[in-house]
Amino acid sequence: MDITKSALKGKFDSLIGREAEIRRIIQVLQKRTKNIPLIIGESGVGKTAIVEILAKRIINGDVPQSIKNKKIYSIDMGALIFEAKLRVDFEEKIKSVIKNLSKEGKGRIILFIDNIAGLVKYTRYLGNMLYREKVNCVGATTFFEYIKFLEKDIVLNRMFQKIMVSEPSQEDTIVRLRRLKKRYELHHCVNLTTGAILAAVKLSNRYITNRKLPEKAIDLIDEAASLRRMGRDYYKTEVFDKIEWNLIQLKIEREVIEREVIEREKYNYSKKILSILKNKIKEISKECNSKKDLLNGASAYRIIYGLEKKKENKQDLTEEEIAEVLSIFTGIPIAKILESEIEKLKKMEDVLHKRIIGQIEAVHTVCNSVRRISIPGRKNKNKICSFLFIGPTGVGKTELCKVLSDLIFNTEEIVRIDLSDKNYISRLFFIRPFSVILLYNVDQFNSKILIQILETGIFIDNEGRHVYFRNTIIIIITNLGNEIIKRLAGESYTQLNFVVMELVTAHFNPDFIKIIDDFVIFNSLFINEINSIVSIKIKKLKTRLAKKNIKLELTQDVLEKISSFGFSPVYGASPIKKVIQKILEKPISKAMLYGTFIKGDIIKVVLEKDQFVFRKEILSQNQ
Repeated sequence: MDITKSALKGKFDSLIGREAEIRRIIQVLQKRTKNIPLIIGESGVGKTAIVEILAKRIINGDVPQSIKNKKIYSIDMGALIFEAKLRVDFEEKIKSVIKNLSKEGKGRIILFIDNIAGLVKYTRYLGNMLYREKVNCVGATTFFEYIKFLEKDIVLNRMFQKIMVSEPSQEDTIVRLRRLKKRYELHHCVNLTTGAILAAVKLSNRYITNRKLPEKAIDLIDEAASLRRMGRDYYKTEVFDKIEWNLIQLKIEREVIEREVIEREKYNYSKKILSILKNKIKEISKECNSKKDLLNGASAYRIIYGLEKKKENKQDLTEEEIAEVLSIFTGIPIAKILESEIEKLKKMEDVLHKRIIGQIEAVHTVCNSVRRISIPGRKNKNKICSFLFIGPTGVGKTELCKVLSDLIFNTEEIVRIDLSDKNYISRLFFIRPFSVILLYNVDQFNSKILIQILETGIFIDNEGRHVYFRNTIIIIITNLGNEIIKRLAGESYTQLNFVVMELVTAHFNPDFIKIIDDFVIFNSLFINEINSIVSIKIKKLKTRLAKKNIKLELTQDVLEKISSFGFSPVYGASPIKKVIQKILEKPISKAMLYGTFIKGDIIKVVLEKDQFVFRKEILSQNQ
């Protein structure tokens, strides 16, 4: 592919902010020997775009005399690999391509090889071919591919001149998107607002963690503009499809139950649910027909296919639409995405106290630290927030991590790393920004590495690979002082803090103690607090059953019995989850499977002769 020809036709987007990298490529290309620049960077940071802008500069004459009038060709790796059946065939094809370029180009062609590490994987003689034929070449690869395929090859490593391309900052990405604004406005016939650009950069950086800027921000704008271009009324067809699918499901369910009524007369409940289903099918069929009539109308046709005022009135692409597309990508509700950081910080304690029981001081300490780190105008914007959680098993340490992650980063998924695992370093490379990182078994870990991470926010391994911990909350869990905390249960928090901190200071490295933002001590739990935790867990189960139109009711003695079974002096509140699964979830699930409990039922759980008894009532229409 002739890249300079495509650049002449204006097919490439504008690129700014890579001046240093482009100058370095030109400088390397002009060298007499070792003149192969190798662009190293992660996917999406703009490696290919740098070569495209170099082609534009060649066309405009904005390059030194030695490079003027040259052409840049890219090699189609996929076609070569597809056609070559054996490695020998592939090497011959590569040799033929390079030889022809040298002969026909007469020194006027620069060969661009994207994913050059993959090419080296298939041929060992690439360096010799390029050197012998004296072909100017620019290569591009990712950092991990370079480490795997190129770094160990002494000849190639000496021949290539490495040019590192890092992910641009949010500020640089915003400038680039402003430069691309007109292209996307013309293509999608929308007005790209400043708010949409800022939202695309900020939200993609925060929530799309497996890709890099600027590509992920550009794709987010492209998707949102495409949604706007289609028109929101297009999704009337989507609503219709959902209704129609619901109708099909109900009809299938009706057929199954009709078969049961015929084959097994003992299932009397089937006759009742069958009549309910038939009425529901009539209602949805009526709604489905009305939607179909609307979509068959000429006005709906014009709405769906955008024939009305397609280009006359350009509409603004807003921050809300960017968030809507991101919600589709990630599954996070739009309201959470758009909620401001200030609002989250304001309601922190109220949200945490609803799920973290009996740890008033611990919640207060965490909230104060997160607010302090998050205040606007601080010098180190990427500083991480770190805590050492101290307390017995089953008092809410991990639960607080989940709730904090959900509140700050809109997901309960936390990154767990066992520091006693020999392969913990490989786990570090899966760290994503804007997440809560839970580290445990810290006593068996190299404290110097941990201090480096907490102080700089970066981990660098022996091969020079970087892992960034910026914009994360690091929580280190230790069971140090368990016996002391249990012994001092009921005493004042000040006294407990004093005793435990003396033990922590004596146990850990002073440099480690100095770098931790806050030490959070968790109290032991009492039976009243266990009752509250059980109520929270039962409420979640009720919510899940309510989605199936089933109501769950428990008597007070049942709740107290579950609390007594769920509390352990050794494991705290940890057994509660398994107790609820055994006593409630498994019997109810089995009864629902066999049809004892169906949609529209009330499940009452009572205690009779120290046994849990499940009773059924049918919900009234008003309920």
